[in-house]
Amino acid sequence: MSKPTTDHYYGNEDWDVDSWLDVIAVEYETLVKVFPFDRVLQSLPGSGSLRVLDVGCGTAIFPSYLDSILPPDVGLIVDLWDISESSLRRAEEVMNQLPHFSVGRTYQALIEDLPTTLPLETDRYDVIWAMHSFTTVDVEPMGAVYARLLEALRPGGYLFVYQLTSESYYQKFHGLYRSEHPHGRNKAPFMEFEDSRRILESLGVKYEVYPQRFTHEIAKSQNDLLEKYLRKVILDDTVDVGQLFQPLLESVYDPAGDRYVIPQSVNLITVCK
Repeated sequence: MSKPTTDHYYGNEDWDVDSWLDVIAVEYETLVKVFPFDRVLQSLPGSGSLRVLDVGCGTAIFPSYLDSILPPDVGLIVDLWDISESSLRRAEEVMNQLPHFSVGRTYQALIEDLPTTLPLETDRYDVIWAMHSFTTVDVEPMGAVYARLLEALRPGGYLFVYQLTSESYYQKFHGLYRSEHPHGRNKAPFMEFEDSRRILESLGVKYEVYPQRFTHEIAKSQNDLLEKYLRKVILDDTVDVGQLFQPLLESVYDPAGDRYVIPQSVNLITVCK
């Protein structure tokens, strides 16, 4: 089966980032409240110039939220990794405007290719994060990806992985798309937290999990926003999503608020080496 890809979606200069953020901002607002990133980063040696690898950087949504909670003495020098040239460009533009961030190297490559593409001579990182990045990857090579990331992490450093779970409506929408729409029938399922848990346990890695539960809310009258949201969830902007997802939408419709209240389940995995 072919894997879904964000390359085309993020590579499209017309992609409506603002509409997506209107709905999913709660994920990152919750994330920076639930886990004490500020205290953890400040506690690391050399916190004024920490080396970071951002795997699947996208358009730098997470750094934008993280920057607002960091104390003045924390500085991050970030290497960016993404398959999309436009995402790398946008992420660099965003980070260079954030007080606590600066950009180091950029790598345009698949996450699955990280074990062979990340230079062996690269100095070890203080922090590595993959925020919603391990979703559209092939699961089979991810054991080697995790092993290489942990190898690239210095002792005492942190790996953060933010990942949807099997209970997430991200998975329910994508599963329906895969089973009921011709475009989806040759697509692999999204990788989920349960896959990462299995890989980490097979590697003998100790980790902690911070479950996060929240809802994405869209008024029924915001049909255009709903369509953009659903197409982004399945990474296919050609589908008549209203018809395809009607059964799922009915299950999350709140008549009192005349809105769709979509439950999401995303876990933060933390590893301290």
